Amino acid sequence: MWSGVAEQQTKLNQNLSRISGETVETRSAVSSSSLQLTLENKNLDKIKKEYLNEFEPLLNGKTDVIGFAYAINGELNSAEVYNNKNLFQTLWPKLLDSTITKTITECDNDRKYQNVQASELKSFFETALSGSAKERTVSKSTLVRTLTTPTTVLFETVDLQADGVWIHKSFINKGKQTVTVPLDRNSLQYAPELRR
Repeated sequence: MWSGVAEQQTKLNQNLSRISGETVETRSAVSSSSLQLTLENKNLDKIKKEYLNEFEPLLNGKTDVIGFAYAINGELNSAEVYNNKNLFQTLWPKLLDSTITKTITECDNDRKYQNVQASELKSFFETALSGSAKERTVSKSTLVRTLTTPTTVLFETVDLQADGVWIHKSFINKGKQTVTVPLDRNSLQYAPELRR
């Protein structure tokens, strides 16, 4: 675990230094191994605010947005989808903040890439929805369903007290290879929110 924190700190230091044009050290003098203190670093906060100011208004005037997907270095990273637009809009600032932090950490300016296409996003969702499922009850009202494929993981939170309605879906890309699983649009696995 500590090596993972150190690796993340090193990446943040390198990328923040490149972005700001000056040497940045995000490790805290109080505890150099603390990821929380690293994430509270004033240099990181300053750069994040620039991105937050640009992306936070994306939802302004929109009343039908229930989620978002993002890519880092041209590769789909993950997507968060909620069944309630008000819940999503409430969580948007925190979701965006963590996404920006991850993007700054993983940014590779030396890598050339093309923008992600809608067809790739559709394939990503279809692949994740085709995974083998495992379910785990976490409380009397909440079940977590995990669908796994070789390249994706989908965590679906279900409200057991609302007739098994899903609350949140978190789609995660596990790898660099792409697996395309063709699905019939009428399949039960094909999410209603993806039908058009």
